[in-house]
Amino acid sequence: MSKNVLVTDENGIIYGVTWPKRAKGLVRKGRARYIGGSAVCLTSPPDKIPEDITMPDIKTTAPAAADITYILNQIEAVRLDNQHIASTVAAIKDATSDQANALSKLVHEKEETNRVILDFYRKIYEDMNQKAHAMKVLEKIASSDRDLPVGEITNLMYGLLGIEKIK
Repeated sequence: MSKNVLVTDENGIIYGVTWPKRAKGLVRKGRARYIGGSAVCLTSPPDKIPEDITMPDIKTTAPAAADITYILNQIEAVRLDNQHIASTVAAIKDATSDQANALSKLVHEKEETNRVILDFYRKIYEDMNQKAHAMKVLEKIASSDRDLPVGEITNLMYGLLGIEKIK
C-alpha cells in the first residue's frame, strides 16, 4: 500500500499525499472530508501535515561524557544561582501576609530542588572518583557492627568497585 490520497484545503492548496488509512482517520475524526475517491479536504489546515514535520537537532550543553570538571562547574553554578532569593526579598517588601507566605514557600521549594540537584551531582562525582568511592566504602565497613576478616573486607571493596573478587 502506498501514499495515494491527495490532501488539500478549502482553497485548493495541495499539502501532499497520505496513506488511505490516515485519510480515513482524518475523516472519522472530523478533521477532513472526502472530495473524491482519492482526495480529502482538511477542515482546518495546519502549516504542515505531520508526515512532513521533522524533529529539530537538539543541542545539549553537557559534554558527551561528563568529566569531574564539568560536574564541579555545575555544582558551582547551582551555588551561585541565588537570584530567586534577591527577587523574593524585593517582592516581600510590598507583599501581603499571604503573598509573603507564598513567596517564602516558593524559595523553600527552589532550595529543595537545588539540594536534589546537588545530591545528584555529588553521586555522579563519587561514582567518577574511585578514591572518594573507596573511602565511602571503608567508612561504611568501619562503622558496621560486624567483625569482618581482612580478606572479606577486600572482596567487599572489590565488589563495590567492580573488580573481580580474590579467591
